[in-house]
Amino acid sequence: MAKTTIFAARHEHRPQRKAAPKPKPAPMPPVLVNGTAIPEAEIGRELQYHPGGSLAQAWQRAATALVVRELLRQRCEELGIRGGSEDERIDALLRAEVTTPEPDEITCRRWYDQNRHKFAGREFPEAKALVTAYLRDMSWSTACSQYVRLLVGRARIEGLDLEGAESPLLQ
Repeated sequence: MAKTTIFAARHEHRPQRKAAPKPKPAPMPPVLVNGTAIPEAEIGRELQYHPGGSLAQAWQRAATALVVRELLRQRCEELGIRGGSEDERIDALLRAEVTTPEPDEITCRRWYDQNRHKFAGREFPEAKALVTAYLRDMSWSTACSQYVRLLVGRARIEGLDLEGAESPLLQ
């Protein structure tokens, strides 16, 4: 014979309440990049990498990432960049289309002088390699962002508002 607890005995004759159905989120608009659709299921899979304060914000971030990837993929096709993985093709595209100046001694020294507190007493000769690498990385990141803005400005994107630039002369 099964042992009945006091809690189970008190609640075994109560009718089961059905949980209220969860409201379905509003459907998101279809996203098209130069006529190529980004499937909603793909955006759904991408959501996990782009948390936000709300589902709409996370969806916006995920869709934006996929639109950028599609723009880069399309540009690779335009330029005939083939072979390797998609990431390798995109890397080849960026290396071909994005150029940045090498930080010179004066620029590195100026940045070091303005940020001396970050180097825990290291003098410039000791910190120069770190400063150069940092400025090189910042320049590359800025240039890639500007390149993507240029691609966005030239593209026909539907279902998602992105700020682009029509001119390569960006700030």
